[in-house]
Amino acid sequence: LATSQSGQAFERCSDILTMGGPALFLRHTSANSWDNAFINFDQSGWFAAPNYVVMKLWRENYAPLRLQLTGEQGPLNSVATKSSDGTNLFYKVVNPTSEPVPVELTVKGSQPVASTAMKLVTADSLNTRNTLEAPNRIKPVQIKINSDGQSVHFTLAPYSAGVVSINRKQAIR
Repeated sequence: LATSQSGQAFERCSDILTMGGPALFLRHTSANSWDNAFINFDQSGWFAAPNYVVMKLWRENYAPLRLQLTGEQGPLNSVATKSSDGTNLFYKVVNPTSEPVPVELTVKGSQPVASTAMKLVTADSLNTRNTLEAPNRIKPVQIKINSDGQSVHFTLAPYSAGVVSINRKQAIR
């Protein structure tokens, strides 16, 4: 998940770092076993590396306006953003530890939380990989999270990266 943490750093520092790219984008499966490319392939197909899976999830949930996070974040690496109209909030988070971490997000403002969703990328171990035989072993999965209208609660799995999407009934001003 190191690359996914780098992706968050790019987003948090977007006013300074306006563009970034992978050092190794494509890798043929006959290359050495170091799995450091986004896309791995051979003549019959391809599979996405875990870093590609998370970076794609980040991009699918991009919002242009960063939000200030307050409170103790503990071991988590996170960034919060909102859409231009303020109706959608995104909390991108990485748990780089071997322990689950409980999370409570309190959304300030007069409009209550209308709906929430979470997509999580995790694996049984740090050595788990996608392969040509199992190209979807590591992928985002929908996770149920709870909201009381102002706060969102969930537990972040060990060695995971996720995006919490929060929809507000009315635009945040």
